[in-house]
Amino acid sequence: MTLDITDLKVTIGGKEILRGVDLSLQEGRVHGLAGESGSGKTMTGLAVLGLLPHGSRATGSIALGERELLTLPPKELNRVRGGEVAMVFQDPATSLHPMLTIGKQLTEHMRHHLGVDKREARRRAVELLGKVRIPGAEEAYGRFPHQFSGGMRQRVAIAIALACSPKVLIADEPTTALDVTVQAGVLRLLRGLCDELGLAVLLVTHDLGVMSAVADEVSVMKDGLVVETGARGQVLREPAHPYTRSLLDSLPDASPPDTEPAAGSDPAPAAGPVGPPAPAPRSEDS
Repeated sequence: MTLDITDLKVTIGGKEILRGVDLSLQEGRVHGLAGESGSGKTMTGLAVLGLLPHGSRATGSIALGERELLTLPPKELNRVRGGEVAMVFQDPATSLHPMLTIGKQLTEHMRHHLGVDKREARRRAVELLGKVRIPGAEEAYGRFPHQFSGGMRQRVAIAIALACSPKVLIADEPTTALDVTVQAGVLRLLRGLCDELGLAVLLVTHDLGVMSAVADEVSVMKDGLVVETGARGQVLREPAHPYTRSLLDSLPDASPPDTEPAAGSDPAPAAGPVGPPAPAPRSEDS
């Protein structure tokens, strides 16, 4: 299923935050959205889910297949949110409920959206924990978020996002709160899930290394506008917009990656700081 964002404008308190965003997400592809803080990346993802701040106004089009999400009645949008479109947030320490086991957080999500019984929800939850490579999934099911490392918590958050088999996954800075050795494992996981499940992924990040590791296409945002979109290699090697060039030039001794990431393969290290976190993840976060 595709997600097409056309001329999306968001106004909050009379100030235009997004000024006409155009993006297209395709099934089985990772679309990277890069830009400096405040450029509107996260606001774009929140607009897709209908999670904009109180008093905001959105115009334009967000089409999920044949449905227009901006005009969808709230009850129908609630079914889409978490069901067909899911989001992974930046910090798993705050996105996971500290007083609920991860099993409870997974099964409640599935029972609400899918209407499955308790036994089936548990079976699916354990299967999902295994899919995102949580060691000892059966035991992990009954543990609390604080009993996991940062990398494992982010994997749990990804499992919750995937619980209802969404078609679109929005990952908002999913590796920012992690150290570099753990980032690589989470990126490999996202790439693998995209290829295996045919997800359309919007990967929001300010890190060009993340882009060079997993993205198929890259869009660059500045001041609420997408100023450049193209294949990853094209955008990072031959940027057409001065702002994209300035982002690359700001990296010390920057060198674009050599090749496109192959579908189904692990992210390959790129030359220079534009590459992904090079060290393999620690065993407890792999």
